[in-house]
Amino acid sequence: MSERPAGGDAPAKVPRTPARPRAGPRSAARLAAVQALYQIEMAGAGAEPVVQEFLHHRPRTEPGGVAIDRDLFADLVRGAVAEREALDRLVVGCLAPKWPFERLESVLRAILRVASYEIARRTDVPARAAINEYVELAHDFFTGREPAMVNGILDCIARATRAAEIGPMAGAGDAAALADEFALIARHFAPLAAGAPGALELTDDAALVSPRAGRTLVATVDAMVAGVHFLPGDAPELVAQKLLRVNLSDLAAMGAEPFGYLLAAILPTVTTEGWLERFAAGLKTDQDAFGVALLGGDTSATPGPLTLSLTAFGWVEEGAALTRGGARPGDLVCVSGAIGDGLLGLKVLKGEIALPADLGEAAAARYRRPEPRLALGRRLVGLAHAAIDVSDGLVADLGHVCEVSGVGAVIEAERIPLSAAGRAALAADPGLLAALITGGDDYELVFTVAPEAAARVAGLAVELDLALTGIGRIEAGAGVRVVGADGRELALAATGWRHF
Repeated sequence: MSERPAGGDAPAKVPRTPARPRAGPRSAARLAAVQALYQIEMAGAGAEPVVQEFLHHRPRTEPGGVAIDRDLFADLVRGAVAEREALDRLVVGCLAPKWPFERLESVLRAILRVASYEIARRTDVPARAAINEYVELAHDFFTGREPAMVNGILDCIARATRAAEIGPMAGAGDAAALADEFALIARHFAPLAAGAPGALELTDDAALVSPRAGRTLVATVDAMVAGVHFLPGDAPELVAQKLLRVNLSDLAAMGAEPFGYLLAAILPTVTTEGWLERFAAGLKTDQDAFGVALLGGDTSATPGPLTLSLTAFGWVEEGAALTRGGARPGDLVCVSGAIGDGLLGLKVLKGEIALPADLGEAAAARYRRPEPRLALGRRLVGLAHAAIDVSDGLVADLGHVCEVSGVGAVIEAERIPLSAAGRAALAADPGLLAALITGGDDYELVFTVAPEAAARVAGLAVELDLALTGIGRIEAGAGVRVVGADGRELALAATGWRHF
């Protein structure tokens, strides 16, 4: 079966040094990196043996006397191999639906992977200059439409990862590659509102929410920006699910039962119908899982990065909402699940930490698809004195509870629950503890209860099949102290994530 993309005009030549010499050391390094990546894929080899073979056996100069930038070559190959999955997702997000990535010609895949790594991870060369270099490389190997395809895909990736630098696509208008705004809403978003009371089939200016006797409306909003809250190459379905879940986690922290949400989607002008279809499918999957529906929203276009905002709504019994303000000295501090997997997952996906494959995949899944503890939140109503979800970091978020409640807290580091991935990472690097408890993106619930409620918490853990761990206590004073097994306070450079 040919690996040529649908619509491709000619198969690639076997990678070799083109007759036309490269213009400089960096150009020569890019060509060598593409050839090395092709060899790695064809031979099923690892990056390091191929890098070493090229470094030790390839002439230091190309035909025409051009030296190879050997450091750039080695970084491009190692980076493209280490981040292959993330880079492939970047490319897939910019491909037309009729061009499955796995069916692209092997040389074309090598060019796109090396180029994606350089554009997304290195900023020492202007994005447009790098794009032009790889388009020229594509011309060396292809005589059909592949160079134009490389240009379009790399431009899309650059706009997703370096939008401030590369600017808007020339002539793209307000919604490149997408239908008219109202057709877009009808096609992708109206089905998410079907049957929802008050959504009015997304045909009006606002939604209608009827009050419920004896219930208080709970509302929360969270925004996510590509490259800040998720990786630019993450699958659209996963982006959608994370967006919804982090908002549902806020409702869980207040003991609310969710019922609907509003969505504002600020879409890059290179967004395609295929991307949006997958994004909507991700929302639909979680709508069904959590019993919510789209009630309304807005769409717009931007030359900048993908920006999403979601406002979620829920109901809680009047006067019963969990808040940050009820913690009392003497309370036990408890947390659900495991802490630190959000940070670990991000580090695994960025290639900053190595874990066994199964543990790395589990941590990455926790980062991309956090689990809102809705059932727990509902059961904590009337039991917990205060609660919050762990989004900015365990220490920082418990600190918010302390600030509002006018108390202090102490956490015993050895009692903080870690997953198998967390334990493995900590065993390899004991200094990682501070990062795990301040990194955030865990979306577990941390809550306080009276000491005499400890047995009820233990029973609730069994009932929900969810670890609920006592990690410390509330005390008079202010702030959060983390102490080791010897009782000495641990020094933390920061308590959690801050945007500003």
